[in-house]
Amino acid sequence: SDLVAGDTNGYSDVFLRNVASGSTTRISLDFAGGQGNDESETSSISSSGRFIAFESKASLVGTHYESDLDIFLVDRGADTPNQDVLPVVEDFSDGTIRGDSDWSVKSGAFRVNKAGQYQSAGGKNNVSLLKTLAAKPFRFSSGEIEIEIKLPNTRAYTPRAGLLFAYQSSVKYRYVQMQPGAIVFGQRGRIGTSAPLNKSKALKIKKGTTYTLRVKLQSDGRILIYVGDRLVSSYKFKSSESGAVGVFSPQTQAYFDNVHIF
Repeated sequence: SDLVAGDTNGYSDVFLRNVASGSTTRISLDFAGGQGNDESETSSISSSGRFIAFESKASLVGTHYESDLDIFLVDRGADTPNQDVLPVVEDFSDGTIRGDSDWSVKSGAFRVNKAGQYQSAGGKNNVSLLKTLAAKPFRFSSGEIEIEIKLPNTRAYTPRAGLLFAYQSSVKYRYVQMQPGAIVFGQRGRIGTSAPLNKSKALKIKKGTTYTLRVKLQSDGRILIYVGDRLVSSYKFKSSESGAVGVFSPQTQAYFDNVHIF
């Protein structure tokens, strides 16, 4: 049935009914917030109401075109609903990510370039957050983030670049940073100090080489850090925190491509 306004696609969809407010929300939307172009069915909701999983043949994420039945997960967020459909699968082949040429810049200057090019960077704490298509920060708390990173082959400075997660403000976030010879991860606290928690030299990171950095965030606060399929470090935070996902390349340039969030 057509349960919400604008439901005209003629396919089965997945809906969420809030019995307290009496509102109905369509969940099986595509990455741009539009209607699905095929059948969606067989849904399951978490006890908190935050996560909704369902099966669909529709093309609901940016590079998903096949008509086979796949499983999708919607994270409605801990505080405010976030109807971005997971997984996020993006590359920079056309010079955009999620259809936008600019990431949400918190400091410095940053612009997405085409795949294979170095990204421009600005201030010493250059931070750029992945946005939803509604221009709000993409919030995430558990699962897996994957991205390709390459440091420039320069002797003028020590290049550094990495992933941000659990980003709540410019003085409160967690990070995994690649630098020549090591991978560093830590958190920036409320007082604005950067606190490295560990430095792994299990893998010697080289300038000018592309690496696939994978960070697994678990609901108990533990993170697992991989380069390719190799586990290089792990750490247990006191708790898992929800927050924005982004990248940073302080006082340098870095190559980023092929973002996946599962």
